[in-house]
Parts: sequence; structure tokens; C-alpha cells
Amino acid sequence: MKDSKDGLLFFVLAAGFVLVALAIMFAPKPAVKVTTAGQGSGQAQANTISVGGMAELTVSPDQAEIFIRIETDEPTANRAQEENARLTNTVRDALKKEYNLDDDQIETSSYNLWPKQEWNSDTKRYTKTGFTVQHVLKVTTDDIDKVGDMLDTAVQNGANGIDHVSFTLSDKLTKDVREQALGRAADNAHQKAKALAETLGVRLGSVSSVTENNYYYQPYDYMPVAAVDMAENSARSFKTDISPQDVDVRADLQVAYEID
Repeated sequence: MKDSKDGLLFFVLAAGFVLVALAIMFAPKPAVKVTTAGQGSGQAQANTISVGGMAELTVSPDQAEIFIRIETDEPTANRAQEENARLTNTVRDALKKEYNLDDDQIETSSYNLWPKQEWNSDTKRYTKTGFTVQHVLKVTTDDIDKVGDMLDTAVQNGANGIDHVSFTLSDKLTKDVREQALGRAADNAHQKAKALAETLGVRLGSVSSVTENNYYYQPYDYMPVAAVDMAENSARSFKTDISPQDVDVRADLQVAYEID
């Protein structure tokens, strides 16, 4: 009787071990989740490799935005506005005539009117001495080689300040460069994914998702010499020579690939 119970117990234990072994053997394999450090913020999907791609390009600007300041001081607000309008029209007309600019290439960037005050040490109070009007024109041109000449023309016709010149990419060039940068970023991501797949011993499949993280470039800003110096140079027939620097363009994206 005792031998029968022992045999039954042995059979139950053996059957249990067999069931556990079969469960382990046929259990589904865990999904592979891979992402490269520092690339993207999204969580990798099951059975995918998620990588970030990056590309940097150096491009020569094809457009300039010139910010020209006309500032007038007069005893009354009305006279300050009138004198400023006269000088602004003179500067605008000279630029349009000399460089064949359209109306939409010269626009107002800012316009301000404020009272001038001086501190009176005797009365210990501020005394109003007049009014100041400041009008900043934004001139957009694709004639990069003429930017220095435009600055001189503006100063010679009444402008008394150049805030800055921003060398940028036109809409058309921006579109072309963006497509090129994103294409290179995609190639960069694909090379990373291939390397990871080979290391992990899996086969790289089709793309499951693409996310553009960033496209960015910093225009080159040129800060001219002081306005008084520019006026002196113009009076002496010196030409302002400006050579813009190239700008760096960067594109980042995230790509997820299915794996087998």
C-alpha cells in the first residue's frame, strides 16, 4: 500500500515538472525595446528600434533684412512727427530709386514717440525739454552685395542709426535646405538603426513612425559701427563694406523601425 502511494506521488511530481518545462519552452518571447541615449523623448514601441537622426549644414544667406533708424528731437510732439515723416520719406524714396526696391520691401518695424526730460539740480525735478520720435524701417533685399551701399545711402539721406542687419535664408532657400537637412537626418537615423539591429542579431524591417523634432538655423546678425561714425564715413565718401558669414542649419528627427 505504501509503495502505491509513493509511486503515485512520484508520478504527480514528474508530471508537474514536465508541465513547467513545457510552459517555459512555449512561453512568448519578450518584446525588444531599444532607444538610443539622448535621442527623443517618446517611449519605444514593442518590437521596434527607435533612433534619433541629426544633420547639420552650412549655408550662405541669400537675403538681408536692414533695420534703419530715423530719430528726431523737436520742442513739440507735432513738429517731431512732421520732421520724422519728412526724413523717413526722403530715406525711403532714395532707397527705392537707387536700388529699385518695391513698396513691400520697405516697411515699418517700430514707431515710438516719447517726451524728453532733463534733471534740474536746482529744482530737484525733471523738466520736459521736447519730444523724440523714433521710426525704424525694415528693408528686405536679396541683393546681398549692395547692403553696405544701402546703409550709406540711408545715412546720407537722413537716417541717424542702423540698428542691425540680419542675413537670413529666403523662403525658397529655406524650403530647399530643410528638405536636404531632413534627408540627411533620416540617413543618419537609418545607419544607427542598422548598426543596432546587427548588434542585437535581429532583422531591420520597415519604418513604423517618423517624428520631426526640430529644424533650426540662426541668422547672421551684423552690428554696424556707431551712426555718427557712419555719417562721418559717408561725408568722406568711404564705402561701408559688409561680408556676411555663413549660417548653420540643424535638423533632428526620430524614426522607429519594425524588427523581426
